[in-house]
Amino acid sequence: MDHVGFDREPPANLTTLVMAFGGWIDAGQAATGALRHLVRDLSAARLAWIDPEQFFVLTQERPEVRLKGWGTDHPVAAE
Repeated sequence: MDHVGFDREPPANLTTLVMAFGGWIDAGQAATGALRHLVRDLSAARLAWIDPEQFFVLTQERPEVRLKGWGTDHPVAAE
């Protein structure tokens, strides 16, 4: 598991783990903003980090979404 780095040993009583990926996948910083909120309110600390290069194919284009009226998103293939 070279793509995972631990900052500290996981506690033995760990029952919940929350993850958030930043960057282009984090539209509007929804995931990282929510995680920052939890860390601040619960006094949580980072346990580990994951190298995203192992999980994403960054050479492929992402799909586009076009709106066709209010509340009707339709994913279409990128051109």
